Amino acid sequence: MIKRTLAIALSTAGLMALAPSTSQAQQCVPLQVVGTNQTSITKTVSPAAPLAIPGIRTNWNTDWVVPGDMTYDQFQARITTETGVEDLNVDMYLKYPDQTSDLVYNPEEVVISPEEPLTLSASPREDLSPYQVNLRVGDADSENTTYTATVYGCR
Repeated sequence: MIKRTLAIALSTAGLMALAPSTSQAQQCVPLQVVGTNQTSITKTVSPAAPLAIPGIRTNWNTDWVVPGDMTYDQFQARITTETGVEDLNVDMYLKYPDQTSDLVYNPEEVVISPEEPLTLSASPREDLSPYQVNLRVGDADSENTTYTATVYGCR
């Protein structure tokens, strides 16, 4: 009787009562950008590096640390832009301690609407946990595009 009364009160107030779930919701925590104490990074895509000049690099790669004391079922990356972009090149890699990596996201190009995040999801290998997640964002066609990225470990 109390549950029914509560459900009626909530519905008349314009709220929904949620039934108990038998499965637990996935919990995601932001991972830390390598070499910083930040979990998000904002970058402007640099011009392509000339192949002939040693030591000149792009800023297209960013790594996030996967804590060694945690095991995650999934990794998610969220990328946003203030102005939107129609031809952004985005790759996502999971790097493993055996010096291998898996390319887990690699479309031709992505479109990101202003203020609407692009969310990428990837599952790690069953037998080995990654130590880093790498996002490679950029190419010669997307120079000067500013974006913000965050990577999450989910359980």
